[in-house]
Amino acid sequence: MGLPGRVWTLLGGLLLGVTIGCSPVGTGGQPSSGQSSVPATATATPEGTSIPVLNVTQAWPRVKPRTVTVAGGFGFSEVGIAPDGTVALGELVSGKGDPIGVATVTRDTGKATLIRKFSSPQTQLISIAADNDWIVWSEGSNQPDFADWVIYSSNRHDQAIRKLAAASRPDGVHYPSTPYVMVSISQGVVVWSAIIGIDKRERVFEIHADGTGFTILAKDAQAPQTVWPWVMFDTKPTGIDADHLTITNLQTGRVAAVPGPSGVGYFAFDGESVAWITQSYHDLSLMDISTESITPIVRSSINLQFVQLTHRLVSWGQADGSYVLDRKLKVIVKLGDIHNAYPFISEQALDWSQYQSPEAQNSAVWEQLETRDLP
Repeated sequence: MGLPGRVWTLLGGLLLGVTIGCSPVGTGGQPSSGQSSVPATATATPEGTSIPVLNVTQAWPRVKPRTVTVAGGFGFSEVGIAPDGTVALGELVSGKGDPIGVATVTRDTGKATLIRKFSSPQTQLISIAADNDWIVWSEGSNQPDFADWVIYSSNRHDQAIRKLAAASRPDGVHYPSTPYVMVSISQGVVVWSAIIGIDKRERVFEIHADGTGFTILAKDAQAPQTVWPWVMFDTKPTGIDADHLTITNLQTGRVAAVPGPSGVGYFAFDGESVAWITQSYHDLSLMDISTESITPIVRSSINLQFVQLTHRLVSWGQADGSYVLDRKLKVIVKLGDIHNAYPFISEQALDWSQYQSPEAQNSAVWEQLETRDLP
């Protein structure tokens, strides 16, 4: 997979506060109750879905998204939202477009806070996540796969920064090529996967955000996501094409296969449900893990990418814009029209980017709302 420009472009971030650069590259909970107040008429009916598709005003008529500008003349590439919805997580950029470092932006005011300045102009943010007490991220400088990755944590209360893990050189010279190192955190436990040895097998790792408790959770596995006490990851036995999802309980040590999803390209996990996009990138589905009930969301001839999941929303991006499934109202909401710009969600918040106007398609505005305001 190629990587033109900074890695945030690939990961779905959109530079906010400055002119948009190149476009990104392609890469449930319990059943809802209550009646929907959404109009029955959809704004569009994309191929491959029987779910009504509405715009923001139609789906949530009493909710007014706010437009936020990053203060201080900075640009900001959002890559996530803290669970409490207070801050966006990502990479701070100067007004001239030069990378500065890992940062947060207070969502209601636009105030930017630099967490750690990059050590070199080549360093890029790969992945970032947070829980109530910690922010954790991976960064690297060696393109194209950032095999020289390093993982750091920052305490949200005292801002102390710790180096948690880093790529090794098993032959003493070269870093082994590895898929992008993506981090996930819940209740202070951090998980990620990487190739660290000459056997070229990916492993899933665990460490506490304070730097203690390093463990190898699984071999021949990748892309772990944690919602305490669970960790879900994609099991890919060496030499076998068909993969499947596995879940483990960090308290009990119990490991079990997740029936249903297979051939997974992307997946997201909220502790009770899993949403996944197939390796063809054309099918998106949602499954309640306890009942094994599967709900198809979209089947498309264009790529679906970067699925995220909360108890209220499923979000993803595709070539014609950004979308969420409102799991309560049972409608798909089209958020924006920007090519391959992805929405970001947490249990408390929803952010997306939109053109300032149909005529101004070289710049974007940052739209936000709180999920507590949804009908």
